[in-house]
Order: sequence, then structure tokens, then C-alpha cells
Amino acid sequence: TNQMRRWRCAMERRLKSTQAAASMASPTAAAPRRFESAQQQHYAHSAPYPSIAYVKKAPRELYELSNELLALAARAPDASHDVHQERLVREIMAVDEVPYPEAC
Repeated sequence: TNQMRRWRCAMERRLKSTQAAASMASPTAAAPRRFESAQQQHYAHSAPYPSIAYVKKAPRELYELSNELLALAARAPDASHDVHQERLVREIMAVDEVPYPEAC
């Protein structure tokens, strides 16, 4: 859904900004590499763009998210009811040791 896409993008931006802040704090962090030509006056990407195969593996539903991403999403001030519900289902699974369909 569109809400999931927006939420996923927001979570990825937060994760990237956290990682960027951590790498900047590191004294061994490498400075961004610049291209030399005048036509390419922008920073180089440190990794290639994602492949189609990689993108197809991306989670599309809440139940496909890792526990870490779900916990981050639940802490967001604008978290939806569905995020909290999924978190509760997983808590029930862990405490009562029941499979997913039964916890729902």
C-alpha cells in the first residue's frame, strides 16, 4: 500500500541518517570521493544501485518486516494501528509460544 511505501522510505531515511552520523563520528571514516571531470561535479555512490532481484525481495507487508524494523516503526510518532497490531501479534507469539495464525 502507499502508506507502507511511505513508511518504509521514512524508516530507510532514518536508518541511513543514523548510519551516516555514526560513520562521521568515526575517525577512520573515509571522505566522499569526488569525480574529477567538470561534467560530474557530484559525489560518487559508495555502492551500486539496487538490482531488480534485490528489490523484489523487499518486504511488502508488515508481517514480512524484521523485528528491528517493526520496533523502529512502532516507536515513530505517526505509527499506524497496523504497526502496533503486528508488534502485539509477535509479542503474543513469543510469550505464549503460538504460531502466527493463532496469535492473530
